[in-house]
Amino acid sequence: MECFDSLRDYADAMEKQGKLVRIPEMDQDAYEMTAFAYRLDDKMKDEAPAFIVERVKMDGQWFDRPVISNILNSWSTVAQCFGVEDLSGAPGEVYDKMASKILSYQDKDGRWPSIEPKVVEANDAPVKAVRYTGDDVDVTQFPWIKNNPADGGRYISAGCCIMEDPDLGRNVGTYRLM
Repeated sequence: MECFDSLRDYADAMEKQGKLVRIPEMDQDAYEMTAFAYRLDDKMKDEAPAFIVERVKMDGQWFDRPVISNILNSWSTVAQCFGVEDLSGAPGEVYDKMASKILSYQDKDGRWPSIEPKVVEANDAPVKAVRYTGDDVDVTQFPWIKNNPADGGRYISAGCCIMEDPDLGRNVGTYRLM
């Protein structure tokens, strides 16, 4: 199974596979990014690529920070993340292979294995390459997207939430986080 140390590494791998396109800039005040994503899905379905917009306009301000979207763009992409090596077949077949692989991690009682946390020193953690502290912390300096005019605000889309139920166990879900 191919593992990625960062979202940048994942994006690079997707780009090499022809599953990611780069776009120099978009005006999100006009919902160009949202419309582009919807149009990709409408026209290309399971073959729609992920995309990176290098520069985004929001609330009249240009952000020189990239925004990546559609990163889980097909069942084959998701299956690859779970270590499915044979990605051949129709989307439904790839989905079945992915589901089978995921379910293979359960024990005989249907429980998911626990993985002990691993402590990584901040200086060694790729996620800590850029750190903001004190008064420099300001989430509005990032181009979080308001997807549709009726949305209550901007969202971090494809955020992973880990939940644990005492009876059902742990679940990881991908959600839009406002």
